Amino acid sequence: MKRKPAPLRIEHRPLPRDYAPRYPVALAPSEYRELVARRNHERVRALLAAGIACLVVERAVAQEPVPKRAPVATLRERETQVVRALQVVAEDRELWGLDKLRHAARTSETTRGSARHQVHVPLTFGSAPFYFLERGATTRLAAELFRAYGLEPELGVRLDEEPVHTVLEGADRARKVAFKLMGRARSTEPYETVMEPEPPADDLSTEESDALAKQGWKLQMIEMAEYGSEQLRDLEPYLAYAFGIVDFLNSIDDGPDVDLLGLHFTRHLALDCPLGAAFAWKGDAPKLEPDEGTQTTRLVVARPTSFTLSFPVEATRARRTTTRPDRTDPFPETAPVTGAITCLQLPITRVFEHPDSAAPRQRMKARLVQEGLPGALPFVVEANASVLFLGSDFDPLRAFTIELELDPGRYVYTRELFVSVPRR
Repeated sequence: MKRKPAPLRIEHRPLPRDYAPRYPVALAPSEYRELVARRNHERVRALLAAGIACLVVERAVAQEPVPKRAPVATLRERETQVVRALQVVAEDRELWGLDKLRHAARTSETTRGSARHQVHVPLTFGSAPFYFLERGATTRLAAELFRAYGLEPELGVRLDEEPVHTVLEGADRARKVAFKLMGRARSTEPYETVMEPEPPADDLSTEESDALAKQGWKLQMIEMAEYGSEQLRDLEPYLAYAFGIVDFLNSIDDGPDVDLLGLHFTRHLALDCPLGAAFAWKGDAPKLEPDEGTQTTRLVVARPTSFTLSFPVEATRARRTTTRPDRTDPFPETAPVTGAITCLQLPITRVFEHPDSAAPRQRMKARLVQEGLPGALPFVVEANASVLFLGSDFDPLRAFTIELELDPGRYVYTRELFVSVPRR
């Protein structure tokens, strides 16, 4: 309830007959100019000057906007965005074999001193087609990784101001951070691809990159010829490409660094999961065709079906392996297996009559669930791929389940599930 105002009281006091005010009834013209006019003139001039100054500042700010610094994301938020970007690339691609891969990084002059990453795949017999990264997919991947670090990249940015004439595949103009793809793939025969230089109007010379550096630009230059694969659907070169982008972003950003050591394939856990009659199929069970002389089984799925893999993992059951150029060795039982983004390769992959075809693949949906620690929410990941990227909260030595939904088609099932873990 509003409080009522206090009543107004007026007190009348009589004045003596001889009372006279202590100020003149009117000012003489000279007194008015001295006491009033000059002060008013000074006040008006001050107000006009302040108004003009505000207009000048407002126009300058409109012409040269100062970028607002995006709030720094937490490590968990940044990891989540990086994992999501990697998972999108993996949806239509496969790993050659996580237990047979190894990572290498070295400085390359062609990338202006930045680290060049490679994922080495064991050589196969015979000649195989050679492919390079798909340009659209690599541009989208780099843009999503930039966004994970609070940047706002614009795609296809043309710079036409002396001495620079080029096109940047992605650039945050306000913060002057960009990435540039060097080289374009061209098919010369059905199973042969060559890498050619950028068109002169789009290329970026050493002089131009130096000029951009003097203007304050931070630029990641990526040689596309350094990321090739034997098959169109290989995921390995895209991971190597992502390693370089994340290294670059970690080096220029003040926020938390995303750790991709768990994806370098130097160490992995192998969890045994034989395919047997104990599987509870939700739907028609597929036809099983064991491969003679191997531990793999071919699955022929006639109708959509699903099943669940359970891993009551114990440290003694997980085989620990360190991958080296010429051999594999176990790594210590006390070595940590958490604390970084990891990669899990399911024991089932899709098979296609023409693996190099760009036609859509049949869907294979995976849902991984691991109960959270006391007071924490469960860890849940869903993806349409045989490779799952997991945040640093996932612990492969704690129990978890994976539910798989399969569309009609052909699949290969192995006896082991592999998890890449960081080597520190």
